Amino acid sequence: MRKFSLCLLVTLCCSLSGCFIIAGGAVIGGMAYVIHDHRSIAQAHEDQNLQYAIAAKLNQNASINQPNTYIYVTVFYGQVLLSGQVPNADIKSLAGSITKGVSGINTLYNELQIRGRASDMTRLSDSWINTKVKMHMLTIKDLKSSQVSINVNNGIVYVLGHNLTPLQARWMADNFDQIDGVQKVVICGTQPASINTQSDNTPIGANSQEPKTNEAKTSEAASPASAEAQTAKQKPDSQDLEYVND
Repeated sequence: MRKFSLCLLVTLCCSLSGCFIIAGGAVIGGMAYVIHDHRSIAQAHEDQNLQYAIAAKLNQNASINQPNTYIYVTVFYGQVLLSGQVPNADIKSLAGSITKGVSGINTLYNELQIRGRASDMTRLSDSWINTKVKMHMLTIKDLKSSQVSINVNNGIVYVLGHNLTPLQARWMADNFDQIDGVQKVVICGTQPASINTQSDNTPIGANSQEPKTNEAKTSEAASPASAEAQTAKQKPDSQDLEYVND
């Protein structure tokens, strides 16, 4: 009975996220969690086709389609997020290169973690965290449901934004990291130079002086100019926030 309940819960979580498992589970494609998706039918269809194409390409590669590789593909308005776990930097780079070779991508955010696969219980926890994040989303004034796609992977909340204002992005970053179980918040597709969690007069951008404890990461873009990820705030308990500019 317990085994049946667990299987039912896993199935339910997968159906809520819109994910699908391909060829042994090496690559999982997901439209992530879009709150009351109000994208046009054409845009949603285009994103879904792009997601399928990327997942298929990744899964065809023998080096990527391995038991110790777990990749989520999220597509939102042509923005592509790779999240999950891979065994080494070479596989992460390979996944990024294959993804960038698929036509139709506007921006690629390669946020794959180099570590062992997350457990089933961790993924169930991610689904619960996502539910709590969505509840917080309801309190954001003037945020349209078509502006945000949420993906939670291994305790990290990824926000794919579309036409987000700096205030909206900052609100989400400051509030989501307070949710129990959240390890880090990554805001993708906004403008880090316009967002500042420390003062209203000192913008955080590529040329600003950041504390030594902050970490800057680079996401891969489909265009020659790579996007920069800026850590906006370091939490006392080692949790942090990142802003990724497309």
